Amino acid sequence: MFRRLHARLIRNVKCKVQHSLVNQQCIVYEIKCKLCDANYMCYTCLRLHQRIDEHKHSAIAKHLRDEHNLRPHDLHEQLLKICRGKLECLISEMLLIRNKMPTLNT
Repeated sequence: MFRRLHARLIRNVKCKVQHSLVNQQCIVYEIKCKLCDANYMCYTCLRLHQRIDEHKHSAIAKHLRDEHNLRPHDLHEQLLKICRGKLECLISEMLLIRNKMPTLNT
């Protein structure tokens, strides 16, 4: 009984965290290829789920098509920083790209 209740609580917490993440604005995030070490960093002031939809025509989508013959329907994004505004996003993105050197940012 306790294990089932604990598992249900964990699932509910994960759903709430993911829901709040996709609605987050003014963030710097990273998209990683699940099949190799390729990655792409970007910022958005849109809601994350809106921006991820736009990545179906970006460098990560091109990588998935060209390198793995896949469509970009299941992107794996990771939140790197929550910012207070566009200027902080731009500066944070620049510094993270410089430090981590993602392979798909040109």
